[in-house]
Amino acid sequence: VKKVQYEGLVLHSGFLDFYLKTQEEVMNFINSHINKDTLIYTTGHSYGAIPSMILAFILNKHYGERRAVNYTFGSPRGMDNCSGNKNFN
Repeated sequence: VKKVQYEGLVLHSGFLDFYLKTQEEVMNFINSHINKDTLIYTTGHSYGAIPSMILAFILNKHYGERRAVNYTFGSPRGMDNCSGNKNFN
């Protein structure tokens, strides 16, 4: 398993690659619709769970804490325990 660092997270490289392939389109949509009261829900199942967690983390980091809430289902391990505990609890 190849681990990589991204924005302070330690991630499995495959999940990061998937996230980065969709990031521009998703962020363009969000940036064109967000306002000061927007709360964004991200969700993912199985292979999509980790990219949805990365997106929520990035949104909260960029726009301020608690702008995004994440729900995942059947998530594989895609990041190390320190990244998960430090940034998502």
